[in-house]
Amino acid sequence: MNIKYFHEFKTLNNELCRFEILSEKGNVQTEVTATSVPFQLEYGETAKLEPIKSAGATLSLISMTPFQFIDLHTDNMQEYLVKFYVDNNLYWVGWLDSETYSEDFSLYDRYVVQFNVSDFNITNRLKFTDANGNKWYDIVSLRTILNRCLSRLNLPFTAINVHCTTTPDLDNTYIQCSNFYDENNEPMTIREVLDGILRPFGMMMVQKDGQVHVYDYNSIHNDNNLATFSDIKDLVIASNDSTLEFDTMYNNVEITSGLYADKELLNSPIGDEDYLDLVTSSTTTTVRTELFNKTENWERNGSYYFTKFTNIDNNQVIGGARNVYNNNIQPDERQCIYKSVPSKNILLPTAQNGYYLNVKLQTYVNTKDDIFNGSGAKGANNSQMTVVYCNLYLTDTSGNITRYYSNNEFIGGWKQGPLQQGRLSLVFISNASIGSSNVLDAWLTNSNIPVPFTSLYPGYAERVQEKNVGKGVNILLPSLISDVKGQLHFEICDEVEICEPGLSNGGHPDMQYPTSKVKDVLYKNLEITITDSEGNEISTDDFVYKTFINKNVENDLDSINLTCISANEEQIPLGRANLLDSACNIVNNYTREGVTTILEKLLMRTIHSNYSKKTYKLGIDVLSNTNLMLSKITFEDVLPGRVFTLAGSLVDFANSTQRLTLIETSKDNVDVATLPITQE
Repeated sequence: MNIKYFHEFKTLNNELCRFEILSEKGNVQTEVTATSVPFQLEYGETAKLEPIKSAGATLSLISMTPFQFIDLHTDNMQEYLVKFYVDNNLYWVGWLDSETYSEDFSLYDRYVVQFNVSDFNITNRLKFTDANGNKWYDIVSLRTILNRCLSRLNLPFTAINVHCTTTPDLDNTYIQCSNFYDENNEPMTIREVLDGILRPFGMMMVQKDGQVHVYDYNSIHNDNNLATFSDIKDLVIASNDSTLEFDTMYNNVEITSGLYADKELLNSPIGDEDYLDLVTSSTTTTVRTELFNKTENWERNGSYYFTKFTNIDNNQVIGGARNVYNNNIQPDERQCIYKSVPSKNILLPTAQNGYYLNVKLQTYVNTKDDIFNGSGAKGANNSQMTVVYCNLYLTDTSGNITRYYSNNEFIGGWKQGPLQQGRLSLVFISNASIGSSNVLDAWLTNSNIPVPFTSLYPGYAERVQEKNVGKGVNILLPSLISDVKGQLHFEICDEVEICEPGLSNGGHPDMQYPTSKVKDVLYKNLEITITDSEGNEISTDDFVYKTFINKNVENDLDSINLTCISANEEQIPLGRANLLDSACNIVNNYTREGVTTILEKLLMRTIHSNYSKKTYKLGIDVLSNTNLMLSKITFEDVLPGRVFTLAGSLVDFANSTQRLTLIETSKDNVDVATLPITQE
């Protein structure tokens, strides 16, 4: 960037200060005139443990002509960069806040114009995407998340320093980036993401001397070369306007950790109003037949259409993705005819967790000339079962197929690509007594029955039970984490069989139902969920932890909602919010200051350590331009044994003074085993 405006001035201590306003445009450097207090920097006071500690500057310029600085008003929040130096060392950087631009102008020259500049405030206006608006769906470390967030600020920080006293730290803790997008795939703000990754670790972030520091109170108290140490008596007091008061105290605190779970991976219904892009319509005296190109959740492939039958008399609707009855297609000739919208990027549990994919689809075999009236073909021994051949596979972030599922060969399971068409067979029966089952002219949901369809197949007889009828098929997940991440896809192929269970012709069932008797085969209402081995839903309830700090205090601490969690002690694998290791295994236990437990309880410990007793807050003016953020300050003559850190400051560089707001803080020092923590 190029310098547009600059100004230099000397402090009361004879330090050379300089601020620059820069932009991408090819500017001629112009020295501007400023007031006697040209530049003030304020770290706004924040509560203990508030993750983002922003700073803002005020530039006080003199407009030598009317509207001299009108060009600094822009709708681009990252157009004008401000750099501030003290003795040629970068002190602070930020963006000119053009949205707050105003001036009390005069028709005459020489009037004051003030500009606001901020560093982290724009995190509320930036989304968690790259600079081009592309979303992230990979699994990366929290340190990578931090770097991505700060890169969106596009501020020229000279370093990003992380002082984490928790292990595993931000470098060795991972998460799915999909955690930071809502159910409509809308991204969180950068501020929300930063809050999400820092708050569970009790960490905060501040800019100091052109560098970003991410830290916790333990890192300041432990004298690890982060903090400068001084006693108040070593500081030069600038005024008699000093204050001593107690910091806020609290009664109760509640921490909620949400899994943000995807137990329903795909839900692709075809309702009466879901049909889109009408192709053609025809009407008889009793039925209106409409063909459509697509629905809300499905796309067609080839010459097959979504078909909607409407009863003229009562507006009853039967419809779905229509197929003709194709019962003699060779495996290498199968083709995909319908595609459900793929899932979001997901991380599935593995087989070791004992969880399954449950796949449900509804199928209707129509044998009537008028689908609403009259009698259809009668069921016979060869209409006991419908078999629909489908595709189920995972793709990586580049769209490459990583695994597909097969259950209609003797050596089935999850296989590497390329995709073999129709290797997932869905089996439909009306009841467990196969001899009396009839699949014609009714909506049926597939059952939890394996294939090939023979009692010789392991587990077949055990599965043909009433409890498995219409329950969807349970598919054991792959064994390796590397195989179960990406997007999940479901497709319907052209082959469908109506048959009697048996085995012949290279694996196809015996006794095929005659094709001449079937008018339509319809599909709708795909559901793919995660279940246990019995087909039961997995709990995805929030984890809620409560404790009291001081029962004698009236007000409660604001509830804390964590979006990155380790509270999942039951290892429920579905949550996007789960914190992981590099192999994508769920990590529950973290260690901080000698205590190992979940992050939620470590955070409770940090809160108790800093709020369970009366703590002091000091306001004091000192003669110094040194940035005292991250300093450990004592007051041994008056308050021995107590340690203070800065909650905020206002630095007037021209007069070499700053107003400090000091709060008493503590490292984690309470016994977590004695904390009155309850879980709901």
